[in-house]
Amino acid sequence: PVLLVIPRSTDGERGQSNMIFIPVVFFLLTQMSDSDNTRQDVNQNPSVGNKPDILISGTFQKKDSNILPPSQLDSGNASTLLYPRRLTVPRISYLTNDVHQVTYTGWPMDPVVFNHPIQSPVDIITHKAVTLEIPLLHFVLPELQDTMATLTNSGHTVFVYILGGKLQRPRLKGGPLKQTFIYEQMHLHWGKEDIWGSEHFLDGDSYSAEIHLVFYNSKYSTFDQAVEEKDGLAVFTVLAKISQANNPMLSPLERLLANISKVGASIKMNASEAIQWPASALGTNPEYYTYPGSLTTAPFSENVVFIILPVPITLSSKQLGSFRELHNTHGGRIIENKRQLQPLHSRPIVRSVHLSAVHPPGSGRTWTDRQQDRNYG
Repeated sequence: PVLLVIPRSTDGERGQSNMIFIPVVFFLLTQMSDSDNTRQDVNQNPSVGNKPDILISGTFQKKDSNILPPSQLDSGNASTLLYPRRLTVPRISYLTNDVHQVTYTGWPMDPVVFNHPIQSPVDIITHKAVTLEIPLLHFVLPELQDTMATLTNSGHTVFVYILGGKLQRPRLKGGPLKQTFIYEQMHLHWGKEDIWGSEHFLDGDSYSAEIHLVFYNSKYSTFDQAVEEKDGLAVFTVLAKISQANNPMLSPLERLLANISKVGASIKMNASEAIQWPASALGTNPEYYTYPGSLTTAPFSENVVFIILPVPITLSSKQLGSFRELHNTHGGRIIENKRQLQPLHSRPIVRSVHLSAVHPPGSGRTWTDRQQDRNYG
């Protein structure tokens, strides 16, 4: 579930927020022991009076669930959401190969509970994902019309940095995240061919490109500090596929790529125009997948919560080709900059459910407008 919050200010001070609420419920999670078939209740919500049953195996595959209709919940009161406090999972010792049980209090995202390495990217096999209703994921998008961003060629990819203080940057909170995370930068990955450019796969399929919006935990003073901490980073991931027509939301950024063809070159652009292309995915995705992983470039830190929107946005082959014209650090061009797939091991991939479409930034449409469209056709 995603909640998009767009604060709008009229006098230079912080304005009131127009908030879009999406009803969610957090499931009771239970586990069946493989050794003695003993079922343990991990949590129970007495206000619901129902016990959805999800059987977790050693590979965290979904076995069974009874989805509680959101109409039975108080959708406006986050205090009624149920959070998992305890989960026991199998873990294999690399020293002895013994299997032992680890009780974890922050499932599923704390990297310490999983066998290392927990590297990214991975192939997301959707039918093996654990389907849970987790708390609202808030994507807080400030009013960026008067904010500038820097577009930079690093020699490996294109970075988009938003200028100004933390209040001028997007934020993530809720969902699988325990704290608020602050936008640090956006960058892209692509491949030699239009059909083979994303880092993450969905059910064995690659996409044309992949956009990463990198956030760091606000409990740390800087991004550099957060990179060193186990709960430091979150990467909001948007997939892209080729279409026949140019995507006008990408055009403002794509037109400036020729100005930063050399390594280290930068140019300023409007921040709203810089991120409007990936932000448009918020209006088309009914769900997201999330799992604990790593940065896909050096230093490959294993402290990343990936949040992946499965419904791709679009760009034309011409627009994607513009990125391949950028120069790399070896004197050639950045033809490809994606990392190969990494083993999933015993990590869970969690799928959120019951997400209705939210309007993309700048559309001027409200959640009420969307509901009326559905109700009255």
